[in-house]
Amino acid sequence: MSVPWLINIFTLQFKLSPTQTITLTILRLNVILCMILGELLLQILDIEWDEGNVLHFELGHGIEPEEVEEVLANKPLFRRTKKGHYAAFGLTTAGRFLTVIFEWKPKGVVRPITGWDMRRSEVQYYKKHAR
Repeated sequence: MSVPWLINIFTLQFKLSPTQTITLTILRLNVILCMILGELLLQILDIEWDEGNVLHFELGHGIEPEEVEEVLANKPLFRRTKKGHYAAFGLTTAGRFLTVIFEWKPKGVVRPITGWDMRRSEVQYYKKHAR
């Protein structure tokens, strides 16, 4: 149940002062995906799927696991939730706006918990802040 991944390299530059610049290079290969959340660098090495969360997404919300993986791979916006999980706001390759809540586990593993089609306010937030 995985999306065929491509190799992508992103380079970001941050100008700290007229003489200081930080360059950050992000590499995504196979299911390796590095993301910035505030000052945190998250590296997703694997996505944990089992019968429980697959059925919850498919039957409870009409979301395929592949769509969740697409959202996580397509430059989503991230926010930390009040319960300590993460919310990813993003698009599937078909253009569906989804919110995905996931748990961050050791060794770069994320476990999708729940998700939904973005509400109008979430779509507005995403469009305003997406790069």
